[in-house]
Amino acid sequence: TFNLSRTLDDLDDHTDPFHIPFTLDQAIRLIQRNERGRAGIQKAMMIANWRREAERREKRLTEGVDFADLEDDSEELLAAQRAAVSKIAASWKRKAAIRCVQRMKQEEYIFLGMLPPVEKPPVDQIALAEEIRVQRRQSQIEASSDYDKALDDELAWSRKIKGPDLHKEMLDERREWILEVRQQTGAFPADLEAFYTRFDQPEETVEGEGDGGKQSKDGKKASDKK
Repeated sequence: TFNLSRTLDDLDDHTDPFHIPFTLDQAIRLIQRNERGRAGIQKAMMIANWRREAERREKRLTEGVDFADLEDDSEELLAAQRAAVSKIAASWKRKAAIRCVQRMKQEEYIFLGMLPPVEKPPVDQIALAEEIRVQRRQSQIEASSDYDKALDDELAWSRKIKGPDLHKEMLDERREWILEVRQQTGAFPADLEAFYTRFDQPEETVEGEGDGGKQSKDGKKASDKK
C-alpha cells in the first residue's frame, strides 16, 4: 500500500486557510469602509446618469422637441415591438410543433404498415470506395509534404543552432586521435581514413577466433570420449 508521510514539510504552508487575521472590530471597520466605497461609487454613477439625462433634455429643448409626444411615441413603438416579437415567436413555435407532429405521424404510419418505408437512395459502393481512396491518397500526399517540410525546417534549425558545436566536437575528436597516433607511433597518421575504421576488427582475427573455437570444441569432445 502507498502511505503518505506524516512528517511536516518546511515548504508547505501549515496555516489554517479559514483563519482570518482580523479582530472583530477590524473586520467591521473593513466592511464599513468597503460599503461606504460601494455606496459612493453607486451615487457617483447615479449623478453621472442624471447629468447625462439633463444634458440630453437640454439639447432636445434647444432643438424644439416636445417630450410628451416623444414619450408617447416611444411607448407606442415599444408596444408594437413587443407585439411583433410575440407574433414571430408564436408563429415559429406553431411551425415547429406542426413539423414535429407530422414526423411522429409518419413514423407511426410506417410502423403500423399504413405507409411504405422511406427508401434510401441506392449507394454505389464502388464509386464510394474510389472516392474514399482518392481522399486518402490526397491526405497522404499532404501529410508527406508537411513531413518533408518539417524535416527541412528541423535540419535548417539544427544546422543553425547545433551546427557550430557539432563541427567543433568533431574537429576536437579528430585532433585527439591524431595526437594519440603520434604518441604511439612517433609520426602523424599517413591515412586519415583510418579514423573511421579504427574500431573495425580485421577479418583474419575474426576467422582465427572462429577456428580456435572449433578446435577447442573438438578437443573437448575428444576428451569427453576418452
